[in-house]
Amino acid sequence: MLEIPAAEQAVAAHKGPLADLDQTYGSLGTYVAEREIGVEGPIREHYLVTEFDTDDESCLVTEVCWPVFQTTPSSRPGAPPP
Repeated sequence: MLEIPAAEQAVAAHKGPLADLDQTYGSLGTYVAEREIGVEGPIREHYLVTEFDTDDESCLVTEVCWPVFQTTPSSRPGAPPP
């Protein structure tokens, strides 16, 4: 099993065909760039509703998660105080 480290992320939900996912990437990338909050790290995708769940591509749901620096105090257990 691969353990994925925790990360602060800006998240956008894409509903619809994966062929249109680039539009959500563009919108989220613009949001992050305009606010100058991006950091190094992998952009992640979470597939919430997949082809295994529905035959209707318009019902697919994918989260695009862009790494950003922490902009609010953390509420995670064990996190250092702000």
